[in-house]
Parts: sequence; C-alpha cells; structure tokens
Amino acid sequence: MSAKRVAMELGPLGQIAATQTESMMHAQQEKFVPLHALFELTPSATNPRRPSLDKAQVTVETARSLRIAEGEDQAAWEKRLEAHLEMVKKTMDKESYIIWEEIVATALSIKVNGLLQPVVANKERTIIAGERRWISSIIAGRENIKVLLRDVNNTDEVVLRFIENTLRSDLSFAELLLGLRSTVEAILKHPCGPDMPGLDYKVIQKLIGKGVTQCSLYKTFCQLPENDAVLVAVLNGDYDSQQDAYIAAKERVEQLRAGSADTSAETEDQGQSAAPAPAAPKEKRATMASRIPGTEGGKLFLQAVMGLPNLPDEVKQQITGISEQWAAAPDKARKKMLTNLLNSVFDSLDQLDDHAEAGE
Repeated sequence: MSAKRVAMELGPLGQIAATQTESMMHAQQEKFVPLHALFELTPSATNPRRPSLDKAQVTVETARSLRIAEGEDQAAWEKRLEAHLEMVKKTMDKESYIIWEEIVATALSIKVNGLLQPVVANKERTIIAGERRWISSIIAGRENIKVLLRDVNNTDEVVLRFIENTLRSDLSFAELLLGLRSTVEAILKHPCGPDMPGLDYKVIQKLIGKGVTQCSLYKTFCQLPENDAVLVAVLNGDYDSQQDAYIAAKERVEQLRAGSADTSAETEDQGQSAAPAPAAPKEKRATMASRIPGTEGGKLFLQAVMGLPNLPDEVKQQITGISEQWAAAPDKARKKMLTNLLNSVFDSLDQLDDHAEAGE
C-alpha cells in the first residue's frame, strides 16, 4: 500500500506516518530483512503499550514456556495454549485476557502462514512496533521473521514508536497519555511540567491528529510533572470521566504555576545569589486513620472546618477550593485533599501551643 493511500485511509495521523515513511525511504534509512533472527530482537521499555503488557505479564519467559516444542503434536500445543488462556481468564482482568487471546490467535496463524506484517526495529534491534507479533512468533516456534530495520535518531524513534502504536484503535487512554508524554519530552528536549517550553496544542495535534479542544486537553496532562499525584490518579483511572480528570489536572497545573511564581518573586527580592535555607526537620506527629465522608457529608464537614476560629486565609482558600471540587472528585482524590487540608489545619492549630509556651 502506498504512503498516499495510507494517508487517505487513516486521516491526519496516517499522513504523519506516511510522511515519515516516505522521507525515510528516500533517505535510504530502511532495510527489509526477510529472515531476521528472532531472538536478536529485544522489546522496548518505552513501548506505549508497556503498562497493559506488563499487567498481563506478557514476557519473553512466558512466551518461551508456551513455545511449541520440537516434535510436539499440534493438538497438544494448542491444549497448552488453551490452558494458559483459561488461567489468565481466572486470575487476570478482561483487558489482560483479550491481550493474551490476540497473542495466541496470532501465534496459531503464524504457525501456519508465517508472519505477514514485519516487525519494525531500530539498528540496535530494539523493537519500534510489533512487540506482540514478536511474542506470538516466539510462541509459534519461529527462528526467523520478517523485520524492517530503521536507522533513526532517538527523537525520531520515540515519535515513530508512538505513531506506529497509536494507529491501532485499542490503545487505552493511559497508554496513549504515557506515550504522548514521552514523545513530547523527546521532541521538546524537556521533561513534562507546568512550564514546559514550546508546548502548545499544535505540537499535540501533529502527533494525534485531533481537534483543538482535544489537543488542549492532552496538553494539560503533559503539563503535569512526573509522579504528580493528580497524574497518577489520571493514569489509574480514578476519575469518573476524562472531563473530570482534565478539570483536576488544569487546577493542579495552575496551582503549580502559582507556586513557581511565588518562589521566583521571593528569589528576586532576596537576590539571586541567596541560597535557600535548609528546611528544619519536622517534629514527628501521631497519625490517625479514618474513612472518607460521602458527597453531602463531606460538604458539611468542610463547612464545619471553615467555622474554626483563627484559621489563616490560605487555609480558608484551601477549604473553598476543596469544596468546589468535592462533588466530582473520586475517593482517592478526596482522601488526598482532606489529608492535605487536615495537615494544614493542624499546623495552624499547633501555633496555639507555640504561643502558649511562649507566654503570649
């Protein structure tokens, strides 16, 4: 199929892939190997599908254990595969079962017909696209498979890996988001964060080929720093909808930007050469465990906390912000918000002890 035909059938994302393919072919950066040694290839840690593959425990070791043995009867091999699928069905979630069902079905096809669509790899033999076909080829007992080798730099490789995998419709939201963040970081040469230079909806649009609104949504998710609590909640599916996740992410980005601006202003006032004073170790406090109130109960609780005397203005603002988010927030987000709030409230109340000890 020609690159132009791909672009017509797959839309904007297909046009990106087709453009990449044509430019590489013209630059003679591709080499087709019809019989490439199977075990010289290695999977990529940055595969956008890595989360779902890891959750389904799709590993080379498992593939080798399911590999048809020399002289093994076809029926006996298929029985082993069926037993593995049954085990996955009983012990893993539906998504993992579907992944293994596809891998097994592909393995059965490869055993009879060979690998029809080549695996794509870089010159170091790290797989760019086709890891599941590679796993299926291991199970099918193949020693050599069709491979398309691409000589590309690191940035192009990340982009191509994302594009190749995103062309498939079954990529989950978390996988798409993780792949997108890695790709944006590779293009802009900067980690994801609230002040990522050069990040706008057009960068996202060139990669996923969606409208301005959708691309702006993904841009906000790319502005969350690595391991941020809101990002973790989004990737874990803790929000009821993408819109709820977007609202939480947008508020978090604004919060991070406000904190960054405050820090910059303080630095300018104190002089650029002034080193920040090390934080004093906090006194260990006793902790408690409690359940999270429901929607209406939480609102009443927040109103009661707001009524405490002598609360600092910043704590009152924190309560107001939580009240506005409470109804739409998932339980994990509610727990985090309440934990942060109670710590702030208790810290302000601790000042009463400090004043009493000072005789004020």
